[in-house]
Amino acid sequence: MNLLYFTEHNLRDRFFIQDFVFNFKFKEKTIVFHAPFGETLRDSRFVTKRISSLLSEAMVYNNFLMGDQRDSFVLNDKGILEMNPKAIHELLYTAQLLILGPLVKSREQVQIGDPIHMMQVARAELQAKEVLLFPSNPKSPLATNKPVIDRREEVDRLLGVYEEETDILELAYQLRPVRLVSPVNYSMEMKS
Repeated sequence: MNLLYFTEHNLRDRFFIQDFVFNFKFKEKTIVFHAPFGETLRDSRFVTKRISSLLSEAMVYNNFLMGDQRDSFVLNDKGILEMNPKAIHELLYTAQLLILGPLVKSREQVQIGDPIHMMQVARAELQAKEVLLFPSNPKSPLATNKPVIDRREEVDRLLGVYEEETDILELAYQLRPVRLVSPVNYSMEMKS
């Protein structure tokens, strides 16, 4: 299973989304998490559904789920985020891809969750094969060779060349190990 993350920059880039949809070729089950979007829960729900509908139009069979639905992500009484892997597996049983919106349930109310923390919980619970991140600039040569970020030295070296991608490089280090990819090459196997 692969986990992917869309930043707000990615979500606002129409060409990024078009390239992502056109180039989806994974054989493995895949979950896309995305940053909260807009000011309200409704805005984030809309974006999740919109990504799903664009993928459906491109004949990529997918499902979408908001983290608060089916109790997939719940903040317990101690404030610890818990995931319901059964709900996720049920939706992925017939679909290749799941778009997971950044909402969580807490004491019978819904709130915007931290999608990075949601990914970390999902990675542990689902034993994800790989986490993929996209640069803010989808045409950035940073992702050409699909580098893996696993050590601080790798981030520091790349920061010397790609200072404009500081946010994504720091996020990659936080979520390490992570592979940096583009919306054109993210689901292609690397040639040795």
